[in-house]
Parts: sequence; C-alpha cells; structure tokens
Amino acid sequence: MRFVLDTNIILSALIKNGLTRKIITNLDFEFFTPSFALSEIFKYKKYICNKAKINEKQFEILFNKTFEYVEIIPMHYYRAHIPKSLDLIEDKKDISFLACAIALNAFIWSNDEHFKKQKIVKIFTTDEFIKKFLKKIDWFGALKGIGKFTRKDKMKDRF
Repeated sequence: MRFVLDTNIILSALIKNGLTRKIITNLDFEFFTPSFALSEIFKYKKYICNKAKINEKQFEILFNKTFEYVEIIPMHYYRAHIPKSLDLIEDKKDISFLACAIALNAFIWSNDEHFKKQKIVKIFTTDEFIKKFLKKIDWFGALKGIGKFTRKDKMKDRF
C-alpha cells in the first residue's frame, strides 16, 4: 500500500521513538511526501530537537534515517494535479499533499481532519491507520519492553 505522509506524521516520527516511527521504519508499505514537506520540517527543526531532546547532529542522523523509508516526491511529478487539489481542500499548505496522493494513487496519512472534507483520496488518521492495518500484526506485543531513548544513547539504537 502507498501512503503520502502529512508533515504532522513525519514530525511525530522525528520527535518520538514511538509507534509512528515504528510503522514507518518497519511496515512493508510505501511512504512518500511531497518536496514541500521538507521546508515545513526544517522550519520546525529547533522545536523537534527540543521536544526529542536531541542535538542538531542527532537530528541530521534521525532525519536521514527516517527518509530512508520515506520517498520525497519532486513537485514536477504532481504539479498537474495542483489545480484540481485547489478546488478540493481549503488549507493551501496541504494542496501539495493532496496533489501528490492523486499523482501516486496513494492514501494520505494525516491527523488533520480537514483532509476528510474531500472525497477523492482516502485519508487515515493515526488511530484509523492502527485499527485498519495493525490489528492483523502483533505490533502491540512486539513493542512491549521498548525503553526510552536518552541523549546518551546513539541514534542508531533508535531504529
């Protein structure tokens, strides 16, 4: 299955070594994000570092590792779908995500409810994603015993 990840999903994966990151780095799904998401992520870099209690070097490692599992889609690939997306969604910052999903024939994984106002692309919140796709996998059992990451740990231990 193919999913376009909204920035809030990627931020969640970068901030916390939790279920969102585990899903992205372990499930056999294809994850994408439009190139626009990168500017959003880097806009929140200091916030991510503060919340995750990591330094900038650790952020770079974490970012690069995360994007081994998330393919960045250049605008030229989904540009033709932007006019249609303009008519479907109110939040102009989310047009790229919708256009990208249309171009890739993918679902969108986002916790922004306004995506659901359009009916062209199926949207999954994190809760819906878990109920739909993780109920068939013993993920909750597999995640028991995962300890908290500390700043003394190496970033490679997070994956």
